[in-house]
Amino acid sequence: MELNKYESIKNLNSSTYNWQTRVRLQSFWKGINRQTQEYYGINMIFIDDSNSRIHGFASKKYFEDLFDKLVVGKIYCLSNFKVKKYVGDEIFRPVRNEHHIYFTTHTKFEKDENEGLQIDDYAFDLFYMGEVEKVADDNRFLIDMVGKVENLQEIIRTTKNNQETTRLKFDLSDGRFRVKVTFFDAFAIEMEEAFKKMDLTDIFVIISCAKVGRYEGAPNLTNYPATRVFINPNHYSLVELKEKWEKHPSLDISYTDEDIPNKILTVKQIRNLKNDFKDVTVKKLDEKAKWYYAQCIDCEIEIIRDKGIYRCTKCPRIFPYPEKRFRLCTICSDETGSMVVIIPDSEVNRFIDKTVVDIHSDCLKEEDEEKFPEILRAFLNQKYTMAVQITQDNLNKGSTVYEAKEIMESHDITDTFDPQDKIEMEIQDDSQFKAFQEDYMNNETPPTGNSSNTKKRERTNVQPVIFDVNEDVELKAFKNIKKEKNKFDTIASLRPGRYDYKIKVRVIKKWRGSTRTGEVFKGFNIILIDNMKNRIHAFIPGLCFEKLEEKITVGNVHSINNFTVQPYKPTDIYRCLRNDNQLIFSRDTEVEDLEDDGTTIPLIFFDFVDHSEIYSLSNQKTYLADVVGIIKTKDFRELRNQKQTKLTITDGSSNIKFAEMALNMSEIKKPELLTVDAITKLKKEYIDAQVFTQVFFKYVDDSGKWFYNTCTTCDHPTEFIEGIHVCKHCPRTVPHPEKRYTINVVAYDATGTMDIILADREVRTLVGKRARDIINEANSSTYHLQGMSDSNFKAT
Repeated sequence: MELNKYESIKNLNSSTYNWQTRVRLQSFWKGINRQTQEYYGINMIFIDDSNSRIHGFASKKYFEDLFDKLVVGKIYCLSNFKVKKYVGDEIFRPVRNEHHIYFTTHTKFEKDENEGLQIDDYAFDLFYMGEVEKVADDNRFLIDMVGKVENLQEIIRTTKNNQETTRLKFDLSDGRFRVKVTFFDAFAIEMEEAFKKMDLTDIFVIISCAKVGRYEGAPNLTNYPATRVFINPNHYSLVELKEKWEKHPSLDISYTDEDIPNKILTVKQIRNLKNDFKDVTVKKLDEKAKWYYAQCIDCEIEIIRDKGIYRCTKCPRIFPYPEKRFRLCTICSDETGSMVVIIPDSEVNRFIDKTVVDIHSDCLKEEDEEKFPEILRAFLNQKYTMAVQITQDNLNKGSTVYEAKEIMESHDITDTFDPQDKIEMEIQDDSQFKAFQEDYMNNETPPTGNSSNTKKRERTNVQPVIFDVNEDVELKAFKNIKKEKNKFDTIASLRPGRYDYKIKVRVIKKWRGSTRTGEVFKGFNIILIDNMKNRIHAFIPGLCFEKLEEKITVGNVHSINNFTVQPYKPTDIYRCLRNDNQLIFSRDTEVEDLEDDGTTIPLIFFDFVDHSEIYSLSNQKTYLADVVGIIKTKDFRELRNQKQTKLTITDGSSNIKFAEMALNMSEIKKPELLTVDAITKLKKEYIDAQVFTQVFFKYVDDSGKWFYNTCTTCDHPTEFIEGIHVCKHCPRTVPHPEKRYTINVVAYDATGTMDIILADREVRTLVGKRARDIINEANSSTYHLQGMSDSNFKAT
């Protein structure tokens, strides 16, 4: 059996042009400039045999006649194309894939004449209707949604400014939630005519590439050029939805998020379930857990180092020098019990006055950077007042792991609770005290010596108070010491519509703009940074520059309040930072100088872009970029009043020796045909390399699960939590996940035996069916693979 010569869509990347893939054309549409109405190219959505999807684009300049030749549903062989990464500022992307295909003059696009693996008619990334509220304000992606058409209204026609607008409204329901849908103009007329031909009480649809927004504050789906509606399609998600509908026809339907189940709690438990201040003592530090992590500068999520490169899966971006944050795992106790508390970067930084980079800079060897720092042990056995955040996992799942939002030193360090020790109280011998008490009661006053004072004065007759050691005396309430909270807001918390923010920042850059003729503007720009290393751009208009310019100094730390947080417009180009908002100062803005310790707020900070991403950034005008490198040989000594200077910088990655040293990149070996015995003796230089082998299948291991559920967005395995499939990688709820094979077989040849894991694509090549198609046919993978025993296969 020949190996599959076509690459899967999920493996495509920008490393080469020499790709060859076999795909089905699910939909296509013209790319038209909204302002000029100019037709500039063709957009396409392709799916492969693994139901992976990707967006393709062909420019009119190279493929003017392609539009008339395309046929939806046909299978094509596509080769010699360019794979480009999205820059990150694109809006309404039809597919949640970090790459897209770009046709070039060398691209071959031909109808498939040969038989290959089965490619489904449709592939969708269906979104959970209960979470549509979360993406209602996100304009980066279009979404797919499945449901039943309900409350279909008559088509609405309105005229405004001599222009007629047509609207078709209905509700889309999955039996538990509803979302409003509004189609416009020609698309609305087309869908109304299609619905009229159907039984209006039994219309199930899949809306692909719908634009999600808000109407009167509620989420609403509308049509976009890429939008397609599939009425009662032959798709597994529709089968699953109808089965649930028949089992539970009378479910309560809501337009809002799913309610949290009620739980009966005691008064003490209810008081504890608050983001409140609690006095606890740090009993233990988990030194085995990693005490820091790398963070994406843009989206502030944790990023992982893969093959020597820090890459963010959400942006997506490569970070040559990522930001590093503290994450300290502790066990804290008070008189009632213990809990695990994660102390975040901001609080650790505030207490020790050091960053992760500061600690790493003190390390003499690279391997010492992973060791637990001695300075963090200062938290041990100390009592703090913590504000902890209560999450859904704490309420619903009984999680005892909490995150501290704010920490302050406690005034009284007295608790010594240890859950492992038993509390024992020892009562001392009180015989001497009782003897003294009896003598005190009989004489009413304690015995004294002869006084040397000869002056006499009548003494006030005061009745003695009899003291009883067994009497319970009610203690007065202690004075409630008010604990001061952080009085400054962070840059990350700034949102438009609020005007009472107060920030503590350092000015790291200042400049003025000018006209093309060289006239300098009165207003000026500054970049601010806070103690969390978040940056933001601020503009000071010409109306107030005289008042504020003398107060604002580059390098100084200021307290700033009474400013406006303004979102960027889509037309704003050449932004100096990758933020959604900027600050606008006014005459009411107040700026005060603050003391500077030189460590709490960085003196300078950059968001470096990897050199491999500069080419893709050159095709956009939205953002400027920070780049670091070494200037190649250049003599600047003879320059005089130059208007333009050209130079070349490098990061050294083009040097093969540098790449091997910095990225640990080994030379890719060509696949060899090896025996089983030779494969079992391969050394570490063959890690991630491919080899061929020709073996017989001895038997199939049917003791484990032979399939698993995967997310339709990222293809990572999902977890089944409370009746719903959840992807923790995205993260999101997956209402209709894909099902993938994973089968263990024992293979052999003349030299020995070995265990082989057959992945989804390989099993489909042998069986000819998808995992979801045969789930109801048998409970064991051996039923479908029993004919493979003692068969000869070639594997890689």
